[in-house]
Amino acid sequence: MSRTAIILSITAIVMLILAAVPWVSDYAESGHWPGTPLEFLNEITASCITFLLGALIMFLIYEYFKDVERLLVMDHLTGVYNVRFFSEKLRWVFVASRRTKIKSTLLFMDLDGFKKYNDVHGHMQGNMILELTGNILLGSTRKFIDWPFRIGGDEFAVLMEFSDKKSAETLAHRLQNRLKRETGGEISLTIGISEIRDSMKNETQWLEEADTEMYKNKRGINGKDIRIGH
Repeated sequence: MSRTAIILSITAIVMLILAAVPWVSDYAESGHWPGTPLEFLNEITASCITFLLGALIMFLIYEYFKDVERLLVMDHLTGVYNVRFFSEKLRWVFVASRRTKIKSTLLFMDLDGFKKYNDVHGHMQGNMILELTGNILLGSTRKFIDWPFRIGGDEFAVLMEFSDKKSAETLAHRLQNRLKRETGGEISLTIGISEIRDSMKNETQWLEEADTEMYKNKRGINGKDIRIGH
């Protein structure tokens, strides 16, 4: 159970106890439960006010911890998930996929031409390209199924849960075409794809294969450009 859930559960228990206080205190004082409609109405009113105040406190606690959690897992510039969360999620998906025998796929990607663009147009414009890339990733992926990340600098990744390589290739083409269109061809995207295999011992091998595939695609083999979508 998360820390937020524990705190909210404790708050809910305290709310129930406080809501019962007027009834218990009245019984302790008079020796009987509310016997008239007016007494009952007074007790119900006090309990409802307590519940409403408690609910407000629970809402504020939830919103606070939600914002804190978001800061811990999100990349502040691009709006996608950060590298810290990437490590945790990659491990979880690797284990889940191995146990369920359902394929998951990792896309590892790098912005081509970004350094030149950054040098020519300045860091502010470079940051706008990174923000644009984040928006494209968020707009092209399925929430809570595909997980977009910024690994660092101009490197990004998408972790596709329970999806095969063919689905990943379709997504890769969509990402590349949209980025190329939105940047007028100044920036392109090289992507390495790795579908999880039984022979992989851990998530590190999975990541290394995707990274290796990306750099193979970036360099090309035998002088041929094999970047996906180009």
